[in-house]
Amino acid sequence: MFYNTIAGRLIAISTVFNSLSQLAFGWISDRFRSVHFLTVGILLPSVCISLLGVAPSILVVVLLLSVSGIGIASFHPQATAQAANIAGQKKNANVSIFITGGNIGQAIGPFLIIIMLQSVTLDNTITGKNTSLTYLPVCMIPGIISTLFTNKFLRPDPIEVTEPTESRGKSGPNGNSHFEIVSLIGLYMVAMLRTVTTIGLVNYLSLQLDSVGYGDIRRSGILASFIFAGSMGILFGGRMAEKTGGKVILCVSLVTAAPVLYLSLNSNNLLFIVFLLFGNFILSSSVPVNIVMGQQMLPNNQNLATSFMMGGAWGVAGLLNYPIGMLADHFDREYILSALALLPFLSVFFLILVRKK
Repeated sequence: MFYNTIAGRLIAISTVFNSLSQLAFGWISDRFRSVHFLTVGILLPSVCISLLGVAPSILVVVLLLSVSGIGIASFHPQATAQAANIAGQKKNANVSIFITGGNIGQAIGPFLIIIMLQSVTLDNTITGKNTSLTYLPVCMIPGIISTLFTNKFLRPDPIEVTEPTESRGKSGPNGNSHFEIVSLIGLYMVAMLRTVTTIGLVNYLSLQLDSVGYGDIRRSGILASFIFAGSMGILFGGRMAEKTGGKVILCVSLVTAAPVLYLSLNSNNLLFIVFLLFGNFILSSSVPVNIVMGQQMLPNNQNLATSFMMGGAWGVAGLLNYPIGMLADHFDREYILSALALLPFLSVFFLILVRKK
């Protein structure tokens, strides 16, 4: 079977609802403040992802991924904009803390689920039954509890906006200058190409490790460590951006990460893991910078700017993983992974569009 193509197709379907629809929710949440953007964003993914293990067909899997994606899309724009809004002057640091929390959960969650399912499989071996996936819906319980707490204690405050002035230059839609739109496009291309690398490495590296004999727990542990290293990079990048400036972090991150990731894919054993984790640490350090710079360029539409840098970037990057999966099925997967590792180099050229007025 063409496993790379199937993986790419599921990524693309999930991404359309998860990421691209964030643009619509970003626009809506700039106009309406409601805690339900957050509660729905926690509840739907918790329930739908937990039901994937008992889905009777691929069509149901697609439906669950789609509904889950809509929930995620409703959560991220308003939650991230609020994280920046309550930070005062240290927006990069606050946004990095917020995103790090989510990434740590993304790293630990799948790894713990794999361990749980394997433990259940061992128990079922005694009784002659192998139904470990039927226990997966138990994982929705923490999400439901979080939803109840969010609905009870969290009430989003209005996001502060900056009134446009004559000094902002010729304005486009919503009072944003054409100068800012061009810079926003440059930031978007950086975020999108960086995300193509991240998504591609996470998904196709998993298949590559499986093909060379890595077991489920070992493979999941490496990928969890990869995501966790990225989380620490996000936290580090947010702190450093407050001291050195966002564009410096963007340049250093993109230029340095590519060769380190390439070295990891051409190394063995311990060096492979060390370079892989360090490469994602460096690459991810520019994530909060992208978001905060986008919000600063569109101060009157912070949710929309957030969704553009997060959902819009992840959406197109996820869709691009479909043809990347097809290429990996027809060419050596190792070549595709190496190309993904070097892709951040290309995104550096788009920083030319990102200028301070």
